[in-house]
Amino acid sequence: MRLLAMMLLLVFAGMAGGTGVNTDRPLLVGSEPDFPPFAVGQADKTMDGFAVDLWKAVAKEAGLSYTIRVQTFNHILHEFETGRIDVLINLAPSEERRRFADFTVPYVTVNGAIFVRKSEPGIRSEADLAGKSIIVLNADLARDYAISRGWQKRLVQVNTVAEGFRLLASGQHDAMLIGKLVGMQTLQQSKISNIRALDVKPGFSQKFSFAVQKSHTELLARINEGLALTKSSGVYDAIYEKWFGVYEKKEPTFKDMLKYLVPLVIGFMGFAAFFLHERQSERRQAAEALRIQQDRLHLILDSTAEAIYGIDLEGNCTFCNASCVNLLGYTHAQELLGKNMHRQMQRARADETHHPVDKRLIFHNFERGAGAHAEDEMLWRADGSCFPVEYWSYPQFQDGLIIGAVVTFIDVTERKRAEHRERAHKQVLGLLAKCAPLKEILQSITDSIELENPAM
Repeated sequence: MRLLAMMLLLVFAGMAGGTGVNTDRPLLVGSEPDFPPFAVGQADKTMDGFAVDLWKAVAKEAGLSYTIRVQTFNHILHEFETGRIDVLINLAPSEERRRFADFTVPYVTVNGAIFVRKSEPGIRSEADLAGKSIIVLNADLARDYAISRGWQKRLVQVNTVAEGFRLLASGQHDAMLIGKLVGMQTLQQSKISNIRALDVKPGFSQKFSFAVQKSHTELLARINEGLALTKSSGVYDAIYEKWFGVYEKKEPTFKDMLKYLVPLVIGFMGFAAFFLHERQSERRQAAEALRIQQDRLHLILDSTAEAIYGIDLEGNCTFCNASCVNLLGYTHAQELLGKNMHRQMQRARADETHHPVDKRLIFHNFERGAGAHAEDEMLWRADGSCFPVEYWSYPQFQDGLIIGAVVTFIDVTERKRAEHRERAHKQVLGLLAKCAPLKEILQSITDSIELENPAM
């Protein structure tokens, strides 16, 4: 993507025409001193660092001759702004700087950081910087950011990062704002041990680029082309590794990650497949065990002579056994499922009329965990006839709550008939008992007639 962006910039630069500096003469290239790892050293001919090495590689690819001039950052930036420097090798774009400079595509991004003394307890976040004495590099983006936050009254501007850290380490001022990578390398090189970077990310970062004078489009295009060539040839990566190393890891490419991702993905997929297989196997076993239990329960229910059905709290049938289906005159259990069994049951009265059973009669003992029992109920058959039953109901619980009932009933038609015959027999015997004197009178009359007429 970076290579594509560079190529697009080259196309636009070519369309804009060949305006700008004469690239046949040696360019005057500006660099700041002691800004590790981008610029290391203080002399023009011995300057080193990531940005210096990258510039040398880019200039070689683009066929540019140059002379490096080293000055403090604010001085070199002023020289560039007034046109006395052709190229700055390490400048982060900003709206203010775009007034006088054009920038190549960024070659690296560095996050900002807040550095404090290790003994400083009062600064833990960016919000704690308000009212503090803050050190910044003169003309740096961190300085512009601090001013945008309203901290300009107590800003302390220095010419080099090392100078700022020496002030902070000696107990002067409260904090320093600078790019994290630059700060960490400067602390290491300076062997300053009482300063640390807060583990927070402030609101600024720096995307470093090569900068040319405004509208020097031909020079900008040639530098972008050289930057693209160093990237495609692998020279950029080698320079990056040389100077950044363990200090800041570059973002891994998809190709880099692929070496680690493929085994991980394969392993994860294998584990996921094994886990899924085991879960499916467990589910199949559980489903089979449940089916066997259900079949066994249905077998037990269907083999009993007593009729059994279940109801929910509204009295709707949830299950029934074969005896229940047969006694009620149905063919299949499905015909009963969902049917309201309260409406199927009638209560017999003394006048031999029948009335719907109040569902509370079935559930009234359930709150105490007891069942209900009744002998004077009638059930409707599918053909509209009804017959007497004796039933028992028991509460059905789930999570401690009653969710319905299980009802068992038997057909007591024959018992009722036997009871009726027994009552009728007793009534006849009672009547005969009441008629005993009349029988004796008739017997006496009969006996007297026989005495008067012995011939008869």
